[in-house]
Amino acid sequence: PKDSILVFGDDGKIINGTVTFNRTYLEGNVKFKNVNFAGTLLNKTVNLSWFGATTDLNEEKTNKKNTTIITEVLNCMGDTLIVDGYYPVSSKISVTKSVNLRSPDWNESLCKKTYSEDSYVPSNGFYTNGDFSLIEVRSSINLYGIRLTGNVERFKNATSVPAAPYSFGLKTLDWSAGSIAAVYNCRIEGFTQGLRAVSGFIEKIQNTTFDSCATGLYVIYASDFDVFGCRFTNCMSNLTSPTVTDSTFSDSNLDNLRQSGCGVILEGCGMVNFANNLLENNFINLQLLEHNNKERIKKLATKGLKILVSS
Repeated sequence: PKDSILVFGDDGKIINGTVTFNRTYLEGNVKFKNVNFAGTLLNKTVNLSWFGATTDLNEEKTNKKNTTIITEVLNCMGDTLIVDGYYPVSSKISVTKSVNLRSPDWNESLCKKTYSEDSYVPSNGFYTNGDFSLIEVRSSINLYGIRLTGNVERFKNATSVPAAPYSFGLKTLDWSAGSIAAVYNCRIEGFTQGLRAVSGFIEKIQNTTFDSCATGLYVIYASDFDVFGCRFTNCMSNLTSPTVTDSTFSDSNLDNLRQSGCGVILEGCGMVNFANNLLENNFINLQLLEHNNKERIKKLATKGLKILVSS
């Protein structure tokens, strides 16, 4: 019934079928198994483990239920999903409403403005059961202490541009209103592009590691945003050293640069506050690509670009 409270005892659980929430509130030791979900929950915060998601890779390979559970729960819940485990998924997760994904051991005090070897290391999140994009954002998302893993071995220290399939750890839908407000204390590894943001709104990416991706962070036509205390490493894929010699600076020149192993690509963005970050073992550490300003691009590419990173 509408506006009900489901109170779970220590051994209480709901098994099989479909539960349609109707402004429902969950309380106690919540446990569902083999259930599909619809409707609306009143809980502002829910745990993913409540709903029967599995951390067992073999079970996910056999039943492929995690992506369905995650998608249905995201549509039913309030604003925060506690990702209390490291979950395998077999297909892309589509985010169609504003949500927060947060690890249970994350809190605001862990988020510093400077990279440190002793930084918080996320252990909860999602990993793929194949080469495909992990999260596609059609609305708005915040990530706090989340690990996203693709095929690390495919990209780590690669010596050629990865062929299809192309994969994205976290991606806003191209030319839509999708936005990534904040990414704090996360780890994104093993994708063609770790985080790809096209247009939309970004607030801050902080204390996050991008490892073993063809490109760690690729942002195009975004508004002003901050990148603080992050690490970009092992972005090594390349065919040949990119050269920019064409006096007209053609689109093919830009394509060569985009396809090189690169920690960060910022293309046509607003003001980016990029400070206290660590970039190491990348074919190219940082690229700034501009449009409608070919003379400036040509000077940066042919004469070299000095980048001052504050200490």
